[in-house]
This record gives sequence, structure tokens and C-alpha cells, in this order.
Amino acid sequence: MDLTTTPKMEEYLRSKHIPFTSLEPLTAGGSNYSWRIISSVGSVVKHATPYLKINTAVRLPIERQKFEAEAISVLPFHGDIQVPRLLFYDNQAHVLQISDAGSRNLIEAFSELDLQTVGARIGQWLAQLHSTPVNIDNQSVELSSMHLEQHLPGTLRASGHEALGEKILSFLFDGEENKSCQCHGDFLPSNIVVADEDTPTPTPQLTVIDWEWARRGNGAFDVGLFAGEVWMMEDFGRKGGLFDAFLAEYVKSRPLSLQDSLIVAARLGVHIIIWAKRGKWGPADVCYTVGVELLQKVLDRDLNWLGHSMVKVLFGGFRLEHTQDSI
Repeated sequence: MDLTTTPKMEEYLRSKHIPFTSLEPLTAGGSNYSWRIISSVGSVVKHATPYLKINTAVRLPIERQKFEAEAISVLPFHGDIQVPRLLFYDNQAHVLQISDAGSRNLIEAFSELDLQTVGARIGQWLAQLHSTPVNIDNQSVELSSMHLEQHLPGTLRASGHEALGEKILSFLFDGEENKSCQCHGDFLPSNIVVADEDTPTPTPQLTVIDWEWARRGNGAFDVGLFAGEVWMMEDFGRKGGLFDAFLAEYVKSRPLSLQDSLIVAARLGVHIIIWAKRGKWGPADVCYTVGVELLQKVLDRDLNWLGHSMVKVLFGGFRLEHTQDSI
């Protein structure tokens, strides 16, 4: 069923007796077609297709939506960081209706927030997710890993660092995956929605959205992906402490092994390198240089350097216990 246009979605909602005044197309997100339902009860409706909305040549497993429906139904998060409420799900038409969490994500509200407090809250929350005994496991594709494998070698090739990229991909993905915890799978600031408030506060309610890539895996990948994006946001004009507070609270709540700390650092560095060339947050050459150095130090297992770097909170307990031993 093709529900990719507003008129077709309106017709579908009427057929299901879902009340609305109008639909407002949402441009954020690249996987699904989404609308804000204007009605007495705020909600959002999403339609999944077997391809990426922003690039129809990229095929995606259409069953991904059922994992999102399952996640927001069973995850026990209803506090100051929550998941949306599931209002309606049609697994034949691939339509999902959820509660409307707000009109802005963490990136858009960044300058208004108490970033240290918010960072600590998110770090603690993610550690809780990774310790939650549920098994929502979309193994069809790991979107962020696929993106790494497609873009990292070419990004590094132009500067002669292609071998570094190949070694990092081998470090991250070769061997049997540690499927020790429940992961979000696409944990980015753009997937954290800030509640709309009549009187804005620096510590508003947050809602984690877009659970279609939820999977059993290694939580270090969630941590590194989020930290990489936040580092770029903060390091170019908007320093505020979210990065440090997030990592510190995460490792306080859920201590990491040395191997997982190295994975976090590697995933962070890869994210910086890939997005540096797109000039998303700051000077491409600065991001690129920082990312390359970080990846090399991870491969070298240079714990002394890592223990004094931007990811020092991950390695403070290891510096005296381990010697340098290249991967």
C-alpha cells in the first residue's frame, strides 16, 4: 500500500476512523514518511516503505517497523526520559501512530538546555537501557554500521589513510559480535525529542524516538555514535558539557571493559571523520585530523594518550593497569 503522499495518508486515516483536522508533513528523518496529526490529541503517524525515503535506491527491510512497535510497547521508560506511547499499528499497511513528544529535537534545543544535567540524564538512561532485560532484535541490517562500511574507506583514501580505515573496520566488526545488551541502534541527538513547554526549562522532559533499528548488540556502539555527534556539536561554538557529563554518567552507571572503551572511542572517531567531510558542524580539516589521531591511538592501544584525550573518562581506570600493545 502506497501511503507516501498527504492525500493518501488522509484517506487511510479516515478509513481507520482515526480523527484529525489536518496533517503536517515532517521532514526530519530519512527512513520513513511521517506526519504530525493535528487533532485534539497530538500524535505522529509514520509509514514505512521498502526503501529509504531520502534515497529510494537504498533498499530497507520493511519489517523494521514492527521492531519499533514492539520496543515502545515493552520498554519500561515513563519518567523524565521516556519512549513514545503506541497509539495504533497496522503491520499490513506499515503504519504506526505514536504520541507527539514535541516539535524540536536535542540539536534544535541545544542552546537552551542545562547541558551538563541533560548529558548526565541521558548517560544514566542509556546505561539503564543497556541493562534492561528485553530482547528486541532487528538483525536485518545495522544501519549505522552499514554507513561506516560504505563511507569510511573512501573518506580516508584521499589522504592516504585507507589502511587505517580497514584496520578500524576490522577491529569493530570482525569476529563474533558481543550481543550482551539491548541497543537502540541509531542513538543520535536528532532522535531525542525535547518536550514543548509553556514555560521553557533548562531540564525538560525528553523522549527517545525511532526504535526501528533496536537490536541485541554491544552498547558501546550506541555510546560512541551519540558521543561522536555531541562532540562535534559542542566543539564548534556551543561548548556546554553534555559530552563529558554523558560519558561520565554512563560509565559510572555501567562500567565498561577496556575493549568496550576502545570500541566507544573508535566509533566516536569514525563518526567524526565521516561527517567532517560534509562540513556538518565545523571545519572539516580540524574534525578529520582529530578523528584520524583518535583512531590511530585506539589501534596502538595508547592508554596514556587516551587517558589525557577528549575520551579520558573512559580510560582513567586502565592507564596504570595496561601497557601499550597495538591491535
